[in-house]
Amino acid sequence: MRKLLILFIIAASILPATGAGKSFAIPVPLRGYIQGVELSRLRVVVDGKEVGLLPSTQVFYLNGQKASIVDLAQGQFIEAKGNLQDGNFTAGLLEIVPPGQIKQMTCYVQKNENGVWSLSTGLRVSFDQGVNLEGSAPPRESSVIRITGYIKRNLFTPYRVQRVFEDGKTYLLNGKLTSKGENHLILEGRYFVFLKDGAAFLDEEGMPVPASSIETGKKVRISCECRDGVLHSSRVELFDTVEITLALGSDTAFVNRLPCALSQKVTKSEKLIMIPSLDIFRECGIRAIYNKSKNTLTTDCHGIFTTCSLQTGTVSRDGFEMKNEAVPQLQNGDIILPLPVFLAMMCRTDPFPYPTNENTFSILYY
Repeated sequence: MRKLLILFIIAASILPATGAGKSFAIPVPLRGYIQGVELSRLRVVVDGKEVGLLPSTQVFYLNGQKASIVDLAQGQFIEAKGNLQDGNFTAGLLEIVPPGQIKQMTCYVQKNENGVWSLSTGLRVSFDQGVNLEGSAPPRESSVIRITGYIKRNLFTPYRVQRVFEDGKTYLLNGKLTSKGENHLILEGRYFVFLKDGAAFLDEEGMPVPASSIETGKKVRISCECRDGVLHSSRVELFDTVEITLALGSDTAFVNRLPCALSQKVTKSEKLIMIPSLDIFRECGIRAIYNKSKNTLTTDCHGIFTTCSLQTGTVSRDGFEMKNEAVPQLQNGDIILPLPVFLAMMCRTDPFPYPTNENTFSILYY
């Protein structure tokens, strides 16, 4: 009896008690941007969440350099490791991530090996509790995602994962065919599309052709729908390059020789050409989204998203930024873009012969 009593006391001392009014700390990571710092209260606010600090909280930069809580500042991106108890997060370790290491990319998920996912970019990623997932579960294999994060210890550490396509909606993707298989196509190296049974293949004239005629390297237009996060297509067609012809002082553009009325004239002052853009984007099949609250314009070219700040003229795509001296203008419901910004919003990154003496010039959209 005495031995049984001793064993009971030992077990009670090492096993957690359960019952009403008792909670336990859960170790979790948290990532995000610092929105406020109150060192006197040992707290910071990260993406709207209050994070408690301890006098013993350790702070490092991502490269391993030692820092301290006095180095924390608003606008920094941090990864916090600590405990969540009763809804309160207390950090024992913070890592400060330099802004230049935060990257955003669009890709598709290849496969899952023991909880580590491979992406079409060649990176590997683990979806832990610190990632802000759009949805309650990690993305499926072959689904297209937009992922934001940074590289740490040979893994891409995710901060936010968003779905590019919504279930139940149909999409028209244009771009270069980079790979193909018996039951799938890969567009621009980042969009994975399954082929439905009996999918139709058409040439530039809309005439049926065998699937073998759709070769890698060619430009295709794919009609597809999203189901369970994955794209499925029943129609694939080859398409030609779109030619846009503009003339200084004219309020009419020509898209593949068909007239396109503009909201105002194309102008030029001090070698700066300004182009009314929204009607041209629409005729080219480029989806343009104006965000009034953020004062930005985003274009969707073949599923590649490019965003321009209408206040600064800065263009960003996949985490990379391009600054422009000329600033866009918002006039009469249209967005007037400087020629370099107009080209960037169409994903034209190759050298472009800037028109100098001729009033009429052409732009190719691939």
